[in-house]
Amino acid sequence: MTCSKCVIRVVVVSVVCAVCPPAASRAQQPAAMTASIDGTPAAGQCSLVVTLSQAAPVGAVIQLAINKNPLPIQNADRLQRVTLTLKGPLEEGDEVRARVAAPPEPYGEWGPSILVAGSANAPQCQAGGTIDDDERQSFEPSAYLGYAFDNFAPASVGGYGNTQGGGTSRKRFVGGVDFDFRAVGTPASRQQLWFFGETLHGVRSADVNCAAPDKPPVCGTLLQNPEKQTLFILEHASSMEAFIGTRWDVLTLQSGTPFPTKLYVTAQIGVMMLDGQAAGSRTAAQVVDVHHAYSSHHVGVGFLATKDPYAGSHIEIGWGRTDLFNTDPDGRARWNRLKVNGMLSFPIGVPFTSMTLKSGPRAFVQLVSDFDPSHKTSDSVQTFVGLDFDVRDVFKW
Repeated sequence: MTCSKCVIRVVVVSVVCAVCPPAASRAQQPAAMTASIDGTPAAGQCSLVVTLSQAAPVGAVIQLAINKNPLPIQNADRLQRVTLTLKGPLEEGDEVRARVAAPPEPYGEWGPSILVAGSANAPQCQAGGTIDDDERQSFEPSAYLGYAFDNFAPASVGGYGNTQGGGTSRKRFVGGVDFDFRAVGTPASRQQLWFFGETLHGVRSADVNCAAPDKPPVCGTLLQNPEKQTLFILEHASSMEAFIGTRWDVLTLQSGTPFPTKLYVTAQIGVMMLDGQAAGSRTAAQVVDVHHAYSSHHVGVGFLATKDPYAGSHIEIGWGRTDLFNTDPDGRARWNRLKVNGMLSFPIGVPFTSMTLKSGPRAFVQLVSDFDPSHKTSDSVQTFVGLDFDVRDVFKW
């Protein structure tokens, strides 16, 4: 009799659990993400702030609609409050709204419609703007791997030592990181203020034995094992350069064409260091000090492409100093160096095929020249070729 009661109780409990799932299971169904526009926009604004109901996951995108006309999507990775730039100023009476999608899920419902209020202020940008001309993000970090050819530069540039004593190769394996940060302005702004920085680490090819059975990782192709190649270059670097600077984009040239370009002025400060003695640039007896930071500064003007497929390509001319080449006997450095820098950057496959990759490494070819117009000290011409990797792609894996 007692056992029968136990069986009945077990059956009743099982039925109840099957009909009513636990509260924790019901709570696991996430609420749909929504998007709403902050405040009441005013006529003349060229940006809108959108707030999401929760922080967006990786890959999430936001879409605006003005007067029920959807605009191109913009990224919202891991953000909950996003500032979106418009192609032109809002007008009084415009209806604006937003929605969000986190692939592979479809778009959610449109958020509430907001009417643009009137304003006596001047528009923040011109109709059409320059956002189509400028595809740069506000922060662009990247890492690169490649080769430097110093055939037309003094031995001291790469710390090659006295080449008459052997090791005549003037090639280096190079790698480093760089960044660009837009401090003032938006993609629609004609004038923008940027801060940038870069490091360059080099390993002399004469110091790498690619004939050994256990070849160093730099002996392979650039895409074979970039993580190990970068680590090897950092551990065995024979030269290091680092610089930071600021760039003021003054004017947009060729606006609305496939090749919009920024005219800019720039100023940068930097250092160059070597890990061993190298032949000097002025006399055979001069020896470069090891572990000494040689200043390398300049101011200049240039042109920069801001739209794919050649975004980042530039040409720059400046005037400055390079203490590694030019130091007076009394130890004072002079600003008497003419510096010319040109780079071509393009996605892999362009211009050799019609395929343009929207993500992944980019190829670059760069020429860096450092001249003494008085011909009293050495000149230097270096060529760099390699691949540039967008650090932001790491977070998409």
